[in-house]
Amino acid sequence: SAPDDPEEFAAFVKDFVKELVKRYGYQIVSTFRFRLGTEADGPRYGPPFANFTAPNPPFVALNGRGGNFTSRKNGLDVYVETYIAVSKAVKSVVPLAGFGPSNFASVGSSRDGIPDKNCAVCPYVLEFLKRIFKAGAPLDYLAASDYSHWDKNGFAPAQRMADAIWFLSYAHRMSGFKDTPIEVHEWGWAGWGKWQAAVGEMKWPMGVWGSSWGLSSLLWQRNAGCRRVYHW
Repeated sequence: SAPDDPEEFAAFVKDFVKELVKRYGYQIVSTFRFRLGTEADGPRYGPPFANFTAPNPPFVALNGRGGNFTSRKNGLDVYVETYIAVSKAVKSVVPLAGFGPSNFASVGSSRDGIPDKNCAVCPYVLEFLKRIFKAGAPLDYLAASDYSHWDKNGFAPAQRMADAIWFLSYAHRMSGFKDTPIEVHEWGWAGWGKWQAAVGEMKWPMGVWGSSWGLSSLLWQRNAGCRRVYHW
């Protein structure tokens, strides 16, 4: 969950980065890249961004312990405030180190960058970028989570793997940033799709077919402007 006090958390991160410098040296740590959370547009970093109307109605989700987690905090406000505080803390110790937001999940658009009508979180990601740009916060990279996309027939067209890149490229330009590297920090085959049973525990298509899909996916992402892809 998100920290209760962003400034207190930022102070903790600052002390942590100082310790990294002591252990590894300033030059080495200056090559590190720091990221605030994972898929923070959803409920993995406190309330999701779409909880934009908080405190009414409240956000309610399973807390994993046999009950419900209820929050009246605005998820987008919480993340923006924390991002600004923590980015300042990191950059105050190692200005050349990279800093960016979490990899965003379930974002996508067509080639023109206009968000898909089914992308409920896209407007909030764009709002996040506008707010941190206005605040002068750094954005050294912008990343997505991207797994195979299933169509109504149960197939996973590789070209859909470019959707998130197109949207993030559009969103960062619309918010005022320029030439921010667009990346994928979780990439792979979604095991919940059509061939899960056939693939077995590995949850990945095997052989020539799987290799072809993987290569095609990466080529589509590169064509859309992706700089780096990290397997998860």
